[in-house]
Amino acid sequence: MSKSENQKPTNFKFVFQTGANRTLRNYNFKKALEVILNSESDRECIKIVFLDTGNVWAYSKSAVNAFLNGELLYEELEERYQCDNVYRNTETVIAENRTSYYPGNLWCKKEDHLVLVDDDDYIITEYSNLFEVVN
Repeated sequence: MSKSENQKPTNFKFVFQTGANRTLRNYNFKKALEVILNSESDRECIKIVFLDTGNVWAYSKSAVNAFLNGELLYEELEERYQCDNVYRNTETVIAENRTSYYPGNLWCKKEDHLVLVDDDDYIITEYSNLFEVVN
C-alpha cells in the first residue's frame, strides 16, 4: 500500500491478545488506528489484517503512536511490521546474543525467518516448530 493508498478507505480486522477481534470498514489507515487506540484501551491489539489485500501487520502500540504523532513514516511502519503472519513462541527462544525470550513473545514471519516485535531489540531467528500463528 503506497502513501496515497493508506489514505483511501479500506477494511481492517484488528486482533487482540484475548483472541477477540474488531472489524472496521471504510476507514483510512490513520483513522482506523485512532479508533482502536481510543476505543479499545482495555484490550491489547497484536495484529492488523488488511481485509481488502490480505496483508498482515504485527501491531506495536509505541510504533502506532509514533506514526500518529508524525514521528514515524507510513513506509517505515510498513517495512518493520508487515509480514507473512504474526506468531508467538511456545518455548523459550535463545537469540544469537544469548538473550532468552520466554514463551508468548510476538514475532513477524518474513519468508523463512521471524523478527521479534520489539522496539528495543532487533532479533531475527529461523522459523521452526517453536512458534504458532496468532489467529
